Amino acid sequence: MPRLSTAAKHLSTTLRELDGDDGLPFVSMLPGAALESALTRHAVDFRDRVFPPDITLAAFCSQLISLSRACRGAVARTNVERRRRGLRACSSSTSGYCQARRRLPLALIEELARDSGHALEAGVPERWLWKGRRVKLLDGTTVSMPDTPENQERWPQNPAQRPGLGFPIMRVVCLMSLATAAIIDLSFGPYAGDKTGEQALARQLFSRLDRGDIVLADRAFAGYFLIALARERGADLITRLHQARRVDFRRGKRLGRGDHVIELVKPPRPKWMDEATYKRMPETLELREVDSGATDRDGKKITVVTTLTDPKRYSRTELAAASKMRWNIELDLRAIKTVMGMDILVCKTPEMITKELWAYVLTYNLVRQIIVASAKRAEVEPRQISFTAALQHFQAFAPALSWCSPEEGRRLYETMLDLIATCRVADRPDRREPRAVKRRKKVRLLTEPRAAARKHRT
Repeated sequence: MPRLSTAAKHLSTTLRELDGDDGLPFVSMLPGAALESALTRHAVDFRDRVFPPDITLAAFCSQLISLSRACRGAVARTNVERRRRGLRACSSSTSGYCQARRRLPLALIEELARDSGHALEAGVPERWLWKGRRVKLLDGTTVSMPDTPENQERWPQNPAQRPGLGFPIMRVVCLMSLATAAIIDLSFGPYAGDKTGEQALARQLFSRLDRGDIVLADRAFAGYFLIALARERGADLITRLHQARRVDFRRGKRLGRGDHVIELVKPPRPKWMDEATYKRMPETLELREVDSGATDRDGKKITVVTTLTDPKRYSRTELAAASKMRWNIELDLRAIKTVMGMDILVCKTPEMITKELWAYVLTYNLVRQIIVASAKRAEVEPRQISFTAALQHFQAFAPALSWCSPEEGRRLYETMLDLIATCRVADRPDRREPRAVKRRKKVRLLTEPRAAARKHRT
């Protein structure tokens, strides 16, 4: 029988040792030693409270996968466990819990979120790599939040909307693992403004690239300087030809039909780049362009652009297939935004919005940790397992795991992993769906701020 993962061992041996926690769904999955070290490093207060830091963080993560995401539910789950242990129930008021969340240092949640993704990536078996190399997906998205004056000031709404009719929008760029689908790091900023585009946010993530990595991104990241910065880190890039460029396979060094190597000359210095960095950039870039043989939904041919110029090690067919794997990040973003609910954040202040964002990353990575453990046990790849099904199974098993003995907990945990491994996703290459919905629902839209609309109501 395959060995249990570190998370499984930790869970099975601590289920009955809850003197220091409240038995919430994620409390046994948070890495004990790493969490204790991080709490000490960030000088987090450990005074005896109903909501000490470790329990507050576990409650925060559990809150994000609940149906309503309400703070009252987090307090209720804590009281269930307190009564099970014979302790007096705390007040059902959410004030203490909300205050405890505000006391949690943002740096602590960020560190644990990043470390969780890095740990999953570091433990990837050789068979999950692409041609022996780690592939990291890069893409951007947006999330919205409550329309409060503080949030609007930090992350203004779409400038095309009239004041009072929109919601604050945050632009987010994620760096994710192709093998495990874990979030390695992310950067974020306002939806519009100076140095707030996806390319600017992506550059902040390049420090997380390791030598030998391959970045798989869409054509928005196919600019000269982004490619040069990736190469400076020792990473390669696979992307699609930018829509502003044209391909001519009659030029350059021909490698085969629809396959050649070209040389790009360094363009003038952009406004965002300082003079020292510009001088450091190479005068030319050698890129390979490959006709993938596929077309997009508009019927245009898809040309793959890459820094992998060796045709013997990376064939045209392999590069075309690799470019299609970029779509995985769209599915991963759907998992954390639609399935988990990160598309609409609920906190009312910029400070808590930022904590909520990183708490989502940590929670998402912890669910991915379960999927990776299940995949290793079943000898399949994590991307063959449904994220939604894994989350549903964890939600179903978590209460029972909190109440049973260590021996029963081990058996239930193994059963959960086995059941999760059976929930496979279909292999649907080149699937295309219209970006439209069938179900009709007529809803009136506000054309003025709600306060003004109330006065006009008859």
